Amino acid sequence: MTLRNRRDDLRTRMCEQGVGLTAVAYGPNLHHLLGFDPHPTERLLLLLMSQTSEVLIVPRLHAEDVEDFDVDDVVVYTDADGPDDGLRDALERLRLEPAGASPARRACVDEAMRADFLLLLEQALGGWSFSAGAPVLEPMRIVKGPTELDAMRRVVALTDDALEAIWPQIHEGMSELDAAEVVRSAFHASGADATAFCIVGFGPNSAAAHHQPTRRVLQDGDSVLIDIGARREGYHSDITRVGFLGEPGPEYLGVHGIVKAALDAALAAVRPGVPAAEVDRAAREVIAAAGYGRTFRHGVGHGIGLSVHEPPYLTDSNGRLLEEGMTFTLEPGVYRIGEFGIRLEQVVAVTASGGQVLTGSGLDAVRLEL
Repeated sequence: MTLRNRRDDLRTRMCEQGVGLTAVAYGPNLHHLLGFDPHPTERLLLLLMSQTSEVLIVPRLHAEDVEDFDVDDVVVYTDADGPDDGLRDALERLRLEPAGASPARRACVDEAMRADFLLLLEQALGGWSFSAGAPVLEPMRIVKGPTELDAMRRVVALTDDALEAIWPQIHEGMSELDAAEVVRSAFHASGADATAFCIVGFGPNSAAAHHQPTRRVLQDGDSVLIDIGARREGYHSDITRVGFLGEPGPEYLGVHGIVKAALDAALAAVRPGVPAAEVDRAAREVIAAAGYGRTFRHGVGHGIGLSVHEPPYLTDSNGRLLEEGMTFTLEPGVYRIGEFGIRLEQVVAVTASGGQVLTGSGLDAVRLEL
């Protein structure tokens, strides 16, 4: 599917839902619709789409970047002049009234848009109603096409390679911050465009689901949790594995087995037509039956693609049906606050026959030598 086709599909949804204007700012939706992923700044940059036309408004900084874009119209403004007149010009060029109909004065906006961008747009469109863009924007990214799935496989594979290089470098006396630097170096060596995020937790810190690396050093008897993600070609990976320095005790090994069983149960539940909540419940029931239900504090997974976290969200309240081509994580966890945490995470694609695991690294707890 071409970028133009994607924008045509978006216009179709706008017509079906009575949306007169969709505004997309810096971020993954702009990348998806235009193949344009500039570094976000305070300068107004918007793709404005009506039911019949489109205008890209950019600061002078990006004028040359968009010269060859297959877009209907481009408005450029300077830092000296500011964006106000340029925005009004762009809106006038859009011909916002749908052909043969009264104006649909309803605007949908990219939910990641800066508040000051939204305020400028509201001021320029007096009398319009504004709402979150999910109803028209979400469907275009939630199911991945073959080209996108190939990109997902590549970024996940390089993350597997990086993880294999990381574990041998984790040693007693190293800090979490030191380990985070190892992660970044490994991603660079494996071909990632960037490190999307890096969670490293030693000992009790491994029980904090989104722990930020600190100066705490690895000690004998510590558990290790590494949750890392890379970006390549705009697409992301997300993988969590665990290890132990020294000899793990029976409770740690028992919990690891429970989390692994929960992951297996969630994967077995994945197939087209199944509610997302059913996948979450499959994992949650395993952990609850083992007596650790209260320690599993988040949904079993989240969509992944041009964003690390995106729909579908696999929670116990999400009735959305899974579709072939969706990609998401499965990441059950047990968190013993003050002791240790274990989370095992795979990236999965929904196929006609069930869930296909894209992640290749093993799930066993890595035994680190003293």
